[in-house]
Amino acid sequence: MTLSAAGPTTRRPAFAVAALLTVMLLAATPAAAATATRTCGNQTVELGHGSEGEAMAIRATRVSCTRARQVARACVHGRRSGWKVVTEPFTSHGIDRERTKMRRGDAIITFEIVGGGGCAS
Repeated sequence: MTLSAAGPTTRRPAFAVAALLTVMLLAATPAAAATATRTCGNQTVELGHGSEGEAMAIRATRVSCTRARQVARACVHGRRSGWKVVTEPFTSHGIDRERTKMRRGDAIITFEIVGGGGCAS
C-alpha cells in the first residue's frame, strides 16, 4: 500500500482484472470446442432390390455424429429432412468426386455418396 494525496492505494484492481480475464478465457474454451468438426465414419444404407448406397467420410459440425448419420442415411434414401443440400466437386488422389454438404441453421454435415441414392436436386 502506498500513500497519495487522494489517500491509500492498492494493486487489487489490476489483480481483479487479471482474474476476470482468466475466468472469461476459460469459459470461452468449451464453446470453441463445441463447434469443432467431428469425424463420424460411414453409413451403409439398403436401397431395396439387393442394392445399397453408402454415405462415406461423414463429418459433423455443431451436430452430433448420431444425428449426422441419421441425416446422411435419409439423404441416401432421397429425403432432405428440412436440410439445405449442395454438392461440391473436389479431387482426391487425382480422381474427381462430389461431396454432399447439408446445412440447417449453424449445423453442417458433409459426406460422399457412393453406390447410389442421394438427395441433391
